[in-house]
Amino acid sequence: MTIEEKINLLQEYDDMAILSDEQFEILKDYSIDNDNTVRRMVAPLLIDFINENSKNILLQLAQDEDELVRTEAFDSLSVFPYNDVLDFLQEVISSETSRLARSYAILSWADVVVLLKRVSVSKIEFAKNKKETEKANDCALSWCYALFMFGIKESLNELLQFLKSGDYQIRCATLSLLSDIIDSSNETCIKNAVEQLLIAENSEAVRDRAERFLKEN
Repeated sequence: MTIEEKINLLQEYDDMAILSDEQFEILKDYSIDNDNTVRRMVAPLLIDFINENSKNILLQLAQDEDELVRTEAFDSLSVFPYNDVLDFLQEVISSETSRLARSYAILSWADVVVLLKRVSVSKIEFAKNKKETEKANDCALSWCYALFMFGIKESLNELLQFLKSGDYQIRCATLSLLSDIIDSSNETCIKNAVEQLLIAENSEAVRDRAERFLKEN
C-alpha cells in the first residue's frame, strides 16, 4: 500500500466505534512504518486495545525519533494502568527534550498515578518540585493539572491563570484541561473565568473553544 492509502485506512479506523483484532494486527505493522504520519496516527487508535501488546507498542512509539509520534503515544498511555507505564512516564518527564511531548507525558503520568491509586506525599512533592523549576508554560500548566488531580484543589487558581497567557495555544490547552476537571464543586468558578476570557478574547480558535466549553458544561 502507498503512504496515502495507509493514511486513508487509518482515518477510516478513526471513524469506527470498535476496532477488531484483525485491525489491531494492521496497527501493529503500521507502528513500525517508515512514515512519521502513519506511526503518529497509530498511537491514538491503540486506546481501543488496553492490553499488554498494545501497551508495549505505545511504549515503543513513545521512544520514536519524531516528537509528534512521541506526543501521541504519551497521550494514549494515559489510559493504561500499568506500573511499568507509570515508571516509564515518570522517567521520561525528566529526559524528554520536546516541550510539547513532555507536557503530554506529565498529563498522562498524572492520570496513570490516579488510575493506579498511587497518589502519595512523594508523588505530590515530586510534582510540586517540578512545577517550581519548570520554565516552559505548557509544562507548568500540566503540572498544575497533575496537582489538581492529586487532590491539591488550590492549584485550580493557578491553572485558571493560564487563561490569561499571551500564547493562544496555552489558552486553548487550558480550556481542554478544564473540560476534564469541571464538576459541581468548581463549576461556578471555572465558568466565570471562561466568561471573563471571552470578554476580550481576540483569537478565533480560543473563542470557539471557550464558547463550546460553556455550551457543553
